[in-house]
Amino acid sequence: SLLQWQPEDGMDIATARELFENTFCLDFVITWDKKGQVQTEELCPGGQDQSVTLDNREEFVRLYCEWLLKTSVERQFEPFRKGVRRVCDSPLFNALDSAELELIVCGEQDLDFSQLKRNAHYDGYTDDLAYIESFWKVLLKLDGVQKKRFLCFVTGSDLAPVGGLQEMQLVIQRNGGEPTDRLPTAHTCFNLLLLPEYDSAAKLEHMIMTAMDNAEGFGLE
Repeated sequence: SLLQWQPEDGMDIATARELFENTFCLDFVITWDKKGQVQTEELCPGGQDQSVTLDNREEFVRLYCEWLLKTSVERQFEPFRKGVRRVCDSPLFNALDSAELELIVCGEQDLDFSQLKRNAHYDGYTDDLAYIESFWKVLLKLDGVQKKRFLCFVTGSDLAPVGGLQEMQLVIQRNGGEPTDRLPTAHTCFNLLLLPEYDSAAKLEHMIMTAMDNAEGFGLE
């Protein structure tokens, strides 16, 4: 709210500054509760005597965020940092910025299944079969949560690799045909989907959704 506050149209700067200070009544000191006791700390030298004004509010927000995200948790964070560095201390790790590290740890967030389709490989099927087109119609209309479930079902992880799904090859192998009540299964270590050839697109969709919604780890619930 500090950074969003704006004076009314037509208000002169002196009045705006006075109104801002009277509205927020802040100085460069933060307070917090520690085991029932109120603690205070200056965000900068002399902070107790320095009011937060319309002109220095951005500096106050910067110092407050630095205290909240770094200084206040330094004692708890330092053992965690040392542990991570013991495992990941390398020239490559040191060269990563925060966005690159997030990609490695969290994976690509944009699950573009059209990329997965382009790199797919088939065993017992071909990419021009109507049945395979029906298979991709099912996958391409999945929502974000369902896409993660499918990825987890066939790969063991709901994360896309760094670079996106274009860096992963899904192998779709024919696993018998009708009559069958066999669900699709997967070998997660090889990104291999064992897909029976069902006699209708409706059954295909039902069996895929049933398999991925009931998958748990390396088996079924």
